[in-house]
Amino acid sequence: MKKLTIITAAVLCITIIGIGDLMARPRPERVGLPASNIGIPWDDPCSHDDSLHIYDITHYDIHVDIDITNQLIYGDVSIRCYSTDNSLDEILLELKSLTVDSVEVDGIETVFDYHSDSLFVPLPAPLPEGDSVLVRVVYYGHPQHETWGGFWFQSQRAYTLGDGLYVYPPPYNHTWFPNWRHPADRSMADLWFTIPDDKVAASNGELIEIIENIPQQTVTYHWKQHEPISSYLYCVAVADYLILEDTYYDWIENYIYPSHQSQAQVSLSNVHLMMDAYQDLFGPYPFQGKFGYAMTGGGDMEHAGLVAHVAGAVNGLHNYDWLLAHEMSHMWWGDMVTCGTWKDLWLNEGFATYCEALFHEHAYGEESYRNYVWNSLMSVYFNSYELFPIYDPVNLWTETVYEKGGCVMHMLRHVIGDSLFFTGWNEYGDRYRWDTAITEEFQEVMEEISSQDLDWFFDEWIYGPGYPRYNYSWHALPSGGDWEVFLWVDQIQTSGGPFTMPIDFAVISSVDTIIQTVWVNSDPFETSFISGTNEPVNVEFDYHNWVLETHIEIPSTVPEVSAVPLAYSLKPAFPNPFNSSTVIQYSMPNTSRIALSVFNVLGQKVITLAEGSIHAGEYSAQWDGKDEFGNDVSSGLYLIGMNTPGYQQVTKVILLR
Repeated sequence: MKKLTIITAAVLCITIIGIGDLMARPRPERVGLPASNIGIPWDDPCSHDDSLHIYDITHYDIHVDIDITNQLIYGDVSIRCYSTDNSLDEILLELKSLTVDSVEVDGIETVFDYHSDSLFVPLPAPLPEGDSVLVRVVYYGHPQHETWGGFWFQSQRAYTLGDGLYVYPPPYNHTWFPNWRHPADRSMADLWFTIPDDKVAASNGELIEIIENIPQQTVTYHWKQHEPISSYLYCVAVADYLILEDTYYDWIENYIYPSHQSQAQVSLSNVHLMMDAYQDLFGPYPFQGKFGYAMTGGGDMEHAGLVAHVAGAVNGLHNYDWLLAHEMSHMWWGDMVTCGTWKDLWLNEGFATYCEALFHEHAYGEESYRNYVWNSLMSVYFNSYELFPIYDPVNLWTETVYEKGGCVMHMLRHVIGDSLFFTGWNEYGDRYRWDTAITEEFQEVMEEISSQDLDWFFDEWIYGPGYPRYNYSWHALPSGGDWEVFLWVDQIQTSGGPFTMPIDFAVISSVDTIIQTVWVNSDPFETSFISGTNEPVNVEFDYHNWVLETHIEIPSTVPEVSAVPLAYSLKPAFPNPFNSSTVIQYSMPNTSRIALSVFNVLGQKVITLAEGSIHAGEYSAQWDGKDEFGNDVSSGLYLIGMNTPGYQQVTKVILLR
């Protein structure tokens, strides 16, 4: 038998992740998968007949022998079921593509019906509500996996990934033990894994004992999950592991491949900072026993107490700290409190994505937090081009659920303020600890704590699609001894809205910057405010990026009557050709809507320079050779198009890199 080998992580300097490492990275559950295969349409959060599920599983006793050489498992699982209805006369379990040898009910062997991955176990008589029955299932076979989830044999190792990206509805843990897959069914468990004696078996909860089976040259690991969790959060990982013990928390144990020992000492050296952050924000780590990461050949997955962590991310660098932080935060948001249906998945994944930013704020400060939100949440979502709601999404494992869901938490924090936001979030955790929750219940808690009606916010951001796109203009005039800023805002998005949001405007003078929060609650919107005694030289929209939005400043003029142009016009761009930027001048003889956009030679829009309703006057717009998301476009011929209800004109410009 190979004894557990424990090594200690060296204390290493914190490495701050560069911006390039933060952008356009795949989501945790998608690491190593082609993006084009992510997100399969789904219809129902649970395809099984819920009317048959009138029982509650409270405990599993899971015994699994794992034959790595022949890629077989032999299972013997006892399931304690409590009736929730007086008409319960059959237990329905799910078990995928394995052979069932026998089934017992309270120790008596019984007939059963097993087809289409469903195991129907009849009871000898209807079970009264509140009474329990013990169902035992003995089975064996080659367990299944899909592209990401299920039970994997790989390089003389084995591991499970509980979710499954391509199973609708998820999850995919019925590939190795019989269970009910709905996230609302929570249970505790004893887990026993018999494996070759040169391997280590890591699982959920507390390690109770290791039993040597000397004649068989095997060893049995007994793990105990003390807290009730959803069935998809159970796991096992079998390999020739070393245990890397955290320097700061002796109950954090990471299961690593021997070949990755030096890399792991670096890549996992910031784990204690993440634990510090989340315990400060959300209270003590919720699980008994331990926490840790187990290296596997697949993607990451937040199994309760033991995160499956893809081996490629243990590379001797810190560029996957975001992934470690994401999965750790799931111990609170996803494992301790679990989404009640898959339609509410953002309560797991949006929360954990936002926790990536909170880790940066805690470890590296406010500026790091803001940079992370912009580069790794907002920008990633914008580049997805997704425009469907977060709740009951078209696709589950997408930027809408993850990044936009994280942005919702960022915006809600700004709407109700830091103190109420974190108080409400913790109250939500306390109220639904070891339970499931749905979106309406989270909203109710935040409304109670903030004493605000948040229907408007959830209707816009959770149940509605898209995000706001703003045009704005401003001008300032003397007012007594002060300056008055006149502000105009127009929403131009074609999906969702109009949005009501508090927007921070930074009024910048030569000597100071004044922040004015304005509730933009109509479309179009106009207001004015006194900014102080110093003349404004600029007004920045959405200072510090608190809102998931894009905006364009429309130059504002207050022309004399004689300065009003007599006709629409679009002048040639200058300089042309250009390298860094070019200026386009245009004239408006009256107040009208306008769209001034850049197109490539195929007629595809590259960027909008001006859009919305503007006053009569002479205007100019500058194009710096970038597209709408700040990416440099290639050299070539481009078309500048001006479109108003009474005038259309196109001019050409050449970009030379």
